[in-house]
Amino acid sequence: MCKFNLHLLVCRLADQEAARGKVAHSTEYWVENLIQWAKSTVRYRTTKYPELLLCHDMLVDDGLSRCIAANPSLRQCVDEWQHRDAGGVCFSSPDEGDDCGTQLLGPGKLLCAADRMTADASVKKFVQKWHPAGWTEAHVDAADMLLYSYADVRGAEILHSLRYTKARSRVSYNVLCQYYEDYEQQGASIVGVAGPSAAQQHDEEPVKYMGQVQFFVKVLPPSGCDGHSLRVAITHLYKLEKVAGCAAVLYHAPTYPGNPTCSHYPVDMSIDENDAAAMQDKHVMACSGTGAFFMPYSNM
Repeated sequence: MCKFNLHLLVCRLADQEAARGKVAHSTEYWVENLIQWAKSTVRYRTTKYPELLLCHDMLVDDGLSRCIAANPSLRQCVDEWQHRDAGGVCFSSPDEGDDCGTQLLGPGKLLCAADRMTADASVKKFVQKWHPAGWTEAHVDAADMLLYSYADVRGAEILHSLRYTKARSRVSYNVLCQYYEDYEQQGASIVGVAGPSAAQQHDEEPVKYMGQVQFFVKVLPPSGCDGHSLRVAITHLYKLEKVAGCAAVLYHAPTYPGNPTCSHYPVDMSIDENDAAAMQDKHVMACSGTGAFFMPYSNM
């Protein structure tokens, strides 16, 4: 057993981390989950070639998922499709991570039509406002996008989104974000200046907002685009009020969760922790009759 475990560590650990992220941050038992799926597929079925049966079911699931992604109305045609993921079954689209240590985790999935429409609008807003090198709004239309449900932020903390469905304990989807109120609401971008420095040139200080992460998107540069892949968190932002007289830091969001101040706001995941626009810390949330209260519990 010791020799077998040593073999796994030496020969397989690097490949696993490249495909699934840091082992220390992985509590999903994804190998065991895949084995259980394989067992449930061949259970109570007589076959001489179980591997062909598994391949057949994977291809059928992939085809149906892609069909639903292209034609969302088909979801209502068959009861068994009501809860089927829209998007191809994808085991081979791991995110390699960026220079800041941020890595989108899990298998990337194709976006359904509704998510693609939301992501297109959010990423175009991101490109228009912050001008990432090599990107234009036309590139967004031609780009392939993959959806991820959680991320390793700068190699320090796991951040989940509302699309994460495998939690075995309580997780938080709420993270403190920086929002340049005046600059964002101008409606016009500052051409030729990249990133939050554009707002900083107007001497504007970012305001803390609570971000509820909906999902993560990786945008792959299409042909003719000289930029790098974009990693964006699609979030709902809520205006905060700091509660006075508390021993610890406590925020109050009066409109949470029903009325976000800014819906589907794109937050750049590929920026340094010292950047003024970087995500800060996760928060635990408690609902009340007047919105929700938030307290930080993990620093990013």
